[in-house]
Amino acid sequence: MSRIVLALYSLVLGIGLPLYRLRRRFGRRPVAPAAARSRDFPRRADRPVIWLHAVSVGEILAARALLEELARAWPDHEILISTTTRAGMAMAEREYPGLRRFYCPYDLAGPVRRALAALRPDLLVLVELELWPRLLDECRRRGLPVVLVNGKLSESSARGYRRLLRLLPRLLEPVRLLAVQNEDQARRFAALGDLGARIRVTGNIKVDNLPPTPSPEDGRKLRLSLGFGDAPLFLAGSTHEGEDEAVLDATLAIRSEMPNCRLVLAPRHLERLPAIEAAVRDRGLVSVRKSAPCRGDETVLLVDTMGELAGLFAAADLVFLGGSLVPRGGHNLLEPAAAGRMQIVGPWLWTVAETAAELEAAGALAVVPDAGSLGPRARGLLCRGPEERKRAAEAARAVVERHRGATARTVKVMKELDLLRSR
Repeated sequence: MSRIVLALYSLVLGIGLPLYRLRRRFGRRPVAPAAARSRDFPRRADRPVIWLHAVSVGEILAARALLEELARAWPDHEILISTTTRAGMAMAEREYPGLRRFYCPYDLAGPVRRALAALRPDLLVLVELELWPRLLDECRRRGLPVVLVNGKLSESSARGYRRLLRLLPRLLEPVRLLAVQNEDQARRFAALGDLGARIRVTGNIKVDNLPPTPSPEDGRKLRLSLGFGDAPLFLAGSTHEGEDEAVLDATLAIRSEMPNCRLVLAPRHLERLPAIEAAVRDRGLVSVRKSAPCRGDETVLLVDTMGELAGLFAAADLVFLGGSLVPRGGHNLLEPAAAGRMQIVGPWLWTVAETAAELEAAGALAVVPDAGSLGPRARGLLCRGPEERKRAAEAARAVVERHRGATARTVKVMKELDLLRSR
């Protein structure tokens, strides 16, 4: 039965891939080269190999501390890193120039087998939730151990995997360790089947990548470098289509009471910048891209480069994180929290539900029900006194500190399980 299911899966994927690539091209969204995902894979040198796969930018950045811990734990092994998207590859090239990098193979028999034959890895490490049926099946056939780190599973994804496991009951057989973020995630993974002995709660490795909390003076210097001086600063990061307009309208609402308030807007996808600039003009505001010279009369600073958002949180008085006013599930709330910043988000938070609940309970996060509520609530938060902002900052940092150490715990379990013994 499993052979038939995999054959049908490959047929559907093989037909769908060209259509997917065409749609991306017509939508002017970059796509990884087909040859790079089909046959152009690095060959193993004269050292054992750990293959780490991180699907895109967020996972690439999340892997920083993990890569360092893996290198310390197994110094004789070469770590090769793969990603799926062009943005992920650009980030990997920038962040990890000393590592060999490549695109993950399409989940088809030919590309997967060619990748495994070229790499001959001793261990495959998957960041968060990259459980591809053909890849896992080939790992099982070769006896290649797989580790899932920073594991997270939404309720909807759990339902989908339960259905898939009824068709492919041996899908998770090669996964020797599921290192998950919290107890809720552990329960969801455990409900997939007989996985209890392989599930360990080790925490969120993204926390270990967060820098120390910046001082107020650091934040002030950053604001001055951006040309904002002492003006109230509202920062909206990782926004998606449908959220930028809400953020701009919220800025107008804030400026009705605080006329000198400025906005820093960092969209999730930079190709949307022209449309955002048009929306800024439609509201009578003036914008400038961060890479361009400022005239001094701009209300909106548009971040037009990748990888800068985390460094900008320290300048903000209030942070809105996108993917939460539209059904995307939210983004990493811990980065602004580590910078000691009060946050405001929408209701769509299923991928960060536990973190959101913890920050909200601590008084460091406000959740609004819809776009229309964003402006009034943001205005109220920005008008709070310095003592209230200081209490929110301390609460946010305390939440972050409670979660540090996940990476070391994850690698410790990997060593205890002896996953990299001679093969």
